[in-house]
Amino acid sequence: MKTELIAGAGNCRLILYFAGWGTSPDLVRRWDIPDDYDLLLCWDYRTLQFEFDLSRYQQLHLVAWSMGVWAAEQCLPANISLQSSVAINGTPGLIDDQFGIPSAVFSGTLHNFDDSTRAKFDRRMCGSREVLRQYQAGTLRANDEIKAELSAVYQALATAKAPHIRWQKAIVGSQDRIFPSANQLAYWQRQGCRIEQIDAPHFCFAHFDNWIAICR
Repeated sequence: MKTELIAGAGNCRLILYFAGWGTSPDLVRRWDIPDDYDLLLCWDYRTLQFEFDLSRYQQLHLVAWSMGVWAAEQCLPANISLQSSVAINGTPGLIDDQFGIPSAVFSGTLHNFDDSTRAKFDRRMCGSREVLRQYQAGTLRANDEIKAELSAVYQALATAKAPHIRWQKAIVGSQDRIFPSANQLAYWQRQGCRIEQIDAPHFCFAHFDNWIAICR
């Protein structure tokens, strides 16, 4: 896993962001960060080693999108204490016909991945040409890299940890065609999590530009 810390002097609050599969942290890099917070960007799950020292922070706020919800469960310590925890268009049940991505969809994407598959995935993720243009305006990772990431995650599922994070809020896009909205709702309703539904596709970041607004 890759990480990048955006830090100020002496800040004691940290926002942890776990990105979705195949994406760059540039998607959220320009969001407004409060003056007294640091931001740790986490992405690229070809390995799930998390070696960042969280002990100096008095408050931790977790925001995870898509596959990042599952990755946070795998990377963060079981005893982690979170001031807030928000899942965006994802669940800890990464491959699950009822609570996550349908298994046939996941395996089909992995085993047939090429330029055409990626283009189709991006269109489904964004939902419209306008949103697709917004997504593609940012930094795009190489195809071979994100295919390797998907393969590594698929293999890691065989020894995956059971969910341990108490997610406080789930943001669910009603037009999500990657993590089906119905599956997300089915999972979070069983957990008693606060659910916020928005009219958005899987890539829903046009709705956000402020970390604190998401964490509330």
